[in-house]
Amino acid sequence: MNHMLGVLVERSFKAGRMRNLIATLAIMLTTILFTTVTTICMGATESVTLTMQMLKGSRSDGDFHNMTAKQYEALEGADFIRQYGLRMPVGFLTNTTRHNIEFDVLDSVQADLTFCMPVHGSVPKAENEIVTSDVALRDLGVEPEVGAAVTIAFTAHGREYEMDMIVSGWFEAVSEQISMMWAGTTFRDAHPDIFEYTYDHDREMAGTYYSDFVVVSTAGLQEKLDHWVWQMGGDPDADNSDNLSATINTVTNPALEPMTLLLGAVIIVLFVLCGYLLIYNVFDIAVMQEIRRYGLYRIVGMSKRQIKKLINLQALWLSCVGIPLGLLIGYFVGKATLPYMMRTLSSSYENVKINVNPSPIIFVGAAVLAAFTVFLSTRKPIRVAANIPAIEAFRYVEAAGGRKTTKKCTGTSLFRLAWSNLGRNKRRSAFIVASLSLCVILLNCIGIAADSVDIEKQVSYSIRTDFVVVNALSKNILEGFTRREHGLGQEIIAAVNAQPGVFGASAIYKNTLDDSNVTYDFPIEFDYIGTDEETGINYAGTMDGIVFHLGDDGHTLCNVYGMEETALARMDIQEGEADAHRLYGKMASGEGVLLGVVSDRGDIHFESSLQSVGSRRHNYGFQKR
Repeated sequence: MNHMLGVLVERSFKAGRMRNLIATLAIMLTTILFTTVTTICMGATESVTLTMQMLKGSRSDGDFHNMTAKQYEALEGADFIRQYGLRMPVGFLTNTTRHNIEFDVLDSVQADLTFCMPVHGSVPKAENEIVTSDVALRDLGVEPEVGAAVTIAFTAHGREYEMDMIVSGWFEAVSEQISMMWAGTTFRDAHPDIFEYTYDHDREMAGTYYSDFVVVSTAGLQEKLDHWVWQMGGDPDADNSDNLSATINTVTNPALEPMTLLLGAVIIVLFVLCGYLLIYNVFDIAVMQEIRRYGLYRIVGMSKRQIKKLINLQALWLSCVGIPLGLLIGYFVGKATLPYMMRTLSSSYENVKINVNPSPIIFVGAAVLAAFTVFLSTRKPIRVAANIPAIEAFRYVEAAGGRKTTKKCTGTSLFRLAWSNLGRNKRRSAFIVASLSLCVILLNCIGIAADSVDIEKQVSYSIRTDFVVVNALSKNILEGFTRREHGLGQEIIAAVNAQPGVFGASAIYKNTLDDSNVTYDFPIEFDYIGTDEETGINYAGTMDGIVFHLGDDGHTLCNVYGMEETALARMDIQEGEADAHRLYGKMASGEGVLLGVVSDRGDIHFESSLQSVGSRRHNYGFQKR
C-alpha cells in the first residue's frame, strides 16, 4: 500500500506541476524569511558582541584577579573551566609620548582571549622579546616590523627599570588610547625581582596572577565561581575586594531580561503566523482543486487515514525541495544584508566588526521553524480533504456562501469580475488579505525600528563636541587625572584654538589631589582612616570598600570643575536656571554652583540625594583658602 501511495504522489506531481511549483515557492519563501531573519539576528548579535569584546579587551567568559602562584596553579583542578590563560601585570610604561601601554607577561591562551596574538611575526620566546600593537610601537618611536629594537621603561616595587627589547610580533591596535605589550614566561623567569609577590603588604600589582578563562558550561557560573573563591580563601561577597576575586564577562554572557525574551517570542510568533498564512492559502487552494480526485479515491476504497498520509507525503516532498533551497538562499541574503543593517547600530561603519558564520543553529533553527509552519499550515486542508463525503467531493463546485439572489445581467467589467471572484470564498480572501497585511506590518516595524536608532543622540549623552584633547594619563585606568601637572598647558590650548576649522573650543578645569583645600562634607560614616604611604594623603573607607581621600579639614576631597560659558551651554541642565548666559553670570559672581548627578541612560532619569536647587546648608560647601 505504501508503494501505491508513492505512485499516486508521483502521478499527482506530474499532473499538477504548476500547483506544486507554487507550493514549493511558498515553502521556499517562508524558509528564506526565517533563515534571513535568523542570520541577521545572529550576525548582528555576534558582531556587536565581538565589537564590545574588543573594546573591553577580552572575549573570555570571565577572569580571576589578584591570585597567588598557588591559587593560579589550583585552576588546573577546576572542573568547570575548559581553558584558562596566564597574565602577570608589570605596569604601564613610563617612556611613552601619549599612548598608554600596559606591559604584562602573558601566555598564548591569554593573548588569544584578549586579542593580543601577533598577526605579524610570532609569539615571544626569548626573555628580551615582546609583542605589542602598531600604535604602541609608533608612540615609542619605532616602526612596526618584526626584529625592531625598542626601549621600554617602567616602575615595579618602587624601582625603575629600563630595558632594550626586540619586537617578535605585532598586531593592529584595537584602541587608540591603550595597548597591551607582553612578554613570555621566559621574561618572568629571567627577572624574579620584578615578580616578587608583595601584594598583601603594599598592593603592588607586579607579582600577582590574573587569568581569563572559558568555561565548559555557563549554567550556574556565578555559583561555581563563588564556591571556587571560597575554597581558595577569598570572599566573593566582599565589594571591591583587594584580594582574590572572580568576575563574569557580562559582554560575553549578558543577562537575559524577561522583556527581551518576551519580545523575541512575539517576533517568532509573528513570523510563524506570516508563513502559516502564506502556505495555508496555497495548500488550501491546491486541496480544493484536487477535491474531486480525493473523492474518487474514497469511492474506490481509500480510507481517511490514507488520504491524510497521501497529502502529507506530498507536503513532505515539496518541503524536501523548498526548505533546502530556502536555507541556502536565505543565508546568503541575510549575510549580504547584515552590513547594511549594522550601519544603523554604529555611528561609523568601520567601528563595528561584521561577523557571521554558517552556524548550525541558523540552519537547524530555520529548518525546524519552516517544517513546523508547513505542518501547521496543512492540518486544516488535510482534514477537509479526508473528512468530506465521497459523493459530495465528487460533485464539489466552489461557490459563494450565503443566500442566493437573482440579478439581472447588465454587463460586466474586469473590476466586477475581480470583486466577484474574491466573494466566491470570503474566508480564503480574508486569509490572503491578512497574510499581505501582516507582511507589510512586519516590514514597517523593522523599518521603524531601524530608523529609530539615533546615534547622535546616544553619543550626545557622553560627549557634546567633535573632539576632546586631554593628557594621555587621563585615559589611563590605573593612573588617571590626579595631579596638576597632568593638565594641558595654556600653549597647547592656544595651539588647538588656532587650528583651522576649530570653533567653539573651551577649556574645562578640574581640581586634583594637589588641591587638598577643596572638600565636601559627604553624609557618610567611615569605618576606618589611614594614610597612603606613597602619596602621604589621608584616606577613609567604609565597610563596603569605598575609599575617599581626605583634605586639610578632614572632610573628603571632591571633584570640582570650572567651565567657560561655551562649555556650560552644552550641558543638559535638568533643574534650575536653564539659560547658559545668566547661569554663567551667577556662577562667575559666586552666587552658586552646579551639582552633577548620576543618571540612568536607559530612561534618562536623574537622581540626587545631596542637594536640591536653592538649598543652603552651613556644613556643606567648598572650603576655600
